[in-house]
Amino acid sequence: MILYHVVSTYQLLHSIVHKEKYYSNKKTVVLISEFLCDKFQNYLDLKKSFFDEVIVMDNKALSDRKQDMISNTTKYFDSLLHGNRIGLSEVEEIIVGCAHYYFGIYLTTKGINFTFLEDGSGLISRPEIVYDIEMNLDPNKNEICNNLGLYNASNKYIKKIICNTKAQKSGFNDERIEHMDLIDCIKIMDMNKVEDLLVFFDVNKKISIPENSTLIMTQHFSNLKILSHGDQIEIYKLLVDYFVDSGSIVFKPHPDDLTYYDSIFPTSVVVQDVFPSELIPFVFENEPKTVMTISSTAINNLKGHYEKLIMFSAYFEKHFKIIHKYYTALRVINNANFKENIFEINSDNQTLVNLAEMFDITIQNASNNPLEKSDYKFAKVILMDDTQVNEKVNELLDEVSDDTLLIFINTNNSYFFYQYPNKYVFDNIVPIIINLIDKDSNIIEETQIMWAYSKRKEVRDMVNSIEIQKELTNSNMLLQVNELSEEEIKIKVLEGILSATEKRLDHYIKLESELREKLKKAGIKS
Repeated sequence: MILYHVVSTYQLLHSIVHKEKYYSNKKTVVLISEFLCDKFQNYLDLKKSFFDEVIVMDNKALSDRKQDMISNTTKYFDSLLHGNRIGLSEVEEIIVGCAHYYFGIYLTTKGINFTFLEDGSGLISRPEIVYDIEMNLDPNKNEICNNLGLYNASNKYIKKIICNTKAQKSGFNDERIEHMDLIDCIKIMDMNKVEDLLVFFDVNKKISIPENSTLIMTQHFSNLKILSHGDQIEIYKLLVDYFVDSGSIVFKPHPDDLTYYDSIFPTSVVVQDVFPSELIPFVFENEPKTVMTISSTAINNLKGHYEKLIMFSAYFEKHFKIIHKYYTALRVINNANFKENIFEINSDNQTLVNLAEMFDITIQNASNNPLEKSDYKFAKVILMDDTQVNEKVNELLDEVSDDTLLIFINTNNSYFFYQYPNKYVFDNIVPIIINLIDKDSNIIEETQIMWAYSKRKEVRDMVNSIEIQKELTNSNMLLQVNELSEEEIKIKVLEGILSATEKRLDHYIKLESELREKLKKAGIKS
């Protein structure tokens, strides 16, 4: 007998396809979360079409066991399995989706071997994503699961890992991996079973969408308390404004996303059918031209099946307004005709690369391998952000060629490029002021500032002379960068020195406080 455990729609689909590929001739039982049964009222069809038995887990009974969680979880599953006449010693393989759910805790504390089915595509190499979500939902269970190694599959009772290796971080490997590309597997399934699969997920006929569409797979950020509802609307407006130049927009909302995209984007098409994203290649009459998401892992399984996929990072979720600065920086580079030897350090690399494709600009990532001094003389442009603190920037400023342009994006306004009291950096700097103007009132709603550094005045003058305008139609804004007068530059530089001094002093005070705390813990008087 083969036992599957599923909590999410992704895991349910994965288990069905895995069963059809490997265990179509064996008895199979699925433990299914109660909220999945609420989502799929036809869940008993699983027994008719795919599994021999379907056993429902009581979510409330499990979540109510916060006190003495391990002991009570053990009692619950002992009773559930015994009541359904399942002896785990007789099960050939236990395949567990969502190992950090209660059944994973049960198996590891009982010392029972099992197979780890990753939570979502690409997540086994990115366990921090699941960890952060679970921390918001249940810190107590989160700590237990983290200690048991149920996020990164490090627990010794996990003997195999099922995942799509093409969806993982570059360089990720584990000798326990069993590679499984869901879409490839569905393509070779018996056609009758594929039909059963589509019908179960309520796709009873092909869905019609316009040709050359951009399909946007949304996420339920506000439900997960990652963004406010207003910010969730704004992030998708910006996504469309920057990345959909032509063709129709098609939204495929996450099942838990209740946003009314058809009212926000009146000309868009909203796919109301609720089905796993891995079924996208099988459900449309016209294939979308581009598939885009912010950070949904579901897109990872579509790699190799669509020519153009656009996705962003988890960092972008909360810092999505950086898109204005990144776009402006690339417009400056493009207008200056600096097309070669472009490096970036400490940026949100994925956002930068996505935008750079518009201008046919290749960005070389130096974040994880800081530029060697020998590289400085070849760098035409270095884009630097402060997603991480870099204390060696001044060394770079001393070493770069006179012809090199550095653009300090300064997303978090840390002024990392300034080391107190070395104000000389501001002698070779020019501000780039981005105004975001409300198109109805013509009032500046927001101002963002970046800094361009070059040892050559003619390069600084050239950067300052570049004027930029971009209409953000869905956001109802106009992005505008205008040339500054000498007086305006002087004022902004003085303001920058003041802000930078305050930021750096705050930084040094924090470092001193942390050092004092370390000395105190070590019993050393400061």
